[in-house]
Amino acid sequence: VATQPLSGEDRAPSHWTPERMRRAAPLEPPQAPGDVRAAAGSPTTYAQLPDQEISPARDTQYPERIHGRLFVRFAGSDASCSATVVTSRARNMILTAGHCVVAPTVNGPVWATDVVFAPAYRNGATPFGIYPATVLRAPSLWSFEAFIELDVGAASLAPGPSGQIEDVLGSRGISFNRPASRYKKNKTTFSLFGYPAQPAPFYDGERPVLCESRFKGFEKFTGSLKAGSCNMKEGSSGGGWVVGGGFVNSVTSHNACGADRECTLISGTYLGNTAFALWKQAGGGLSKGKRKKLMSCKQKPKGDKRAHCIFKAEKFKGTQL
Repeated sequence: VATQPLSGEDRAPSHWTPERMRRAAPLEPPQAPGDVRAAAGSPTTYAQLPDQEISPARDTQYPERIHGRLFVRFAGSDASCSATVVTSRARNMILTAGHCVVAPTVNGPVWATDVVFAPAYRNGATPFGIYPATVLRAPSLWSFEAFIELDVGAASLAPGPSGQIEDVLGSRGISFNRPASRYKKNKTTFSLFGYPAQPAPFYDGERPVLCESRFKGFEKFTGSLKAGSCNMKEGSSGGGWVVGGGFVNSVTSHNACGADRECTLISGTYLGNTAFALWKQAGGGLSKGKRKKLMSCKQKPKGDKRAHCIFKAEKFKGTQL
């Protein structure tokens, strides 16, 4: 796991005025092998189904307030993504896409600076204030090699006036290593959250949007999860994919449309062993009981029983306040 502490000139929450937040350019997602950008939709002033705008009345309620907009700077340019507060023993973690915190280049990783998280953000309003990031993390194979299947990132946040963000607002649960058979047999439905700024005028990155979607299979080149037919584009990167029981099981990564320009499929990063290691290093933490359970699971013969055992051991409930 690659790690970047933020301090001094790399950590300036005062930079983010409401005006700069509104002007921050939503980050474009990376391109998967063989992908092309989907065609823009017809101009509208409302969310295109199955997308739906989250009601402003729900912004400050649990669990909607757990999702928010992530503001970052790359090489002096203001940008934004989406992120989610997830359960951790450190009680200060958000999960997002890897490309929202670090850009792999031929000269090495370029880390974001001036990173802040605004839970329940809408139209410049930050009802719970902003939480500056203190440490950024992403898988080394993403940070140095741009392995798109490992496009996931985490940030540790400084406490606010009332304490750590999870103690103040709660958190989503998180789960890792969900077996492929479980997606297919259960006809998994995802709730995708984010702040998209494409493809129509309604999508300006200023409003939280939700899309309910069935699992659409695994991406051929990367093994990423596919969902659709959501219309979320730039700005929704890093938004949490929530499955039954309130567990984040993926984050929005990139366009999954391949050569079909009418396709509206979205790819989300599969949270496997690498994502689990990232979460642990970022302060996820395992109880003694969880460690014992995992050790027991890994002693089972390889197969479905072992996989399902590990999956159950690597599920962590959210904090509902």
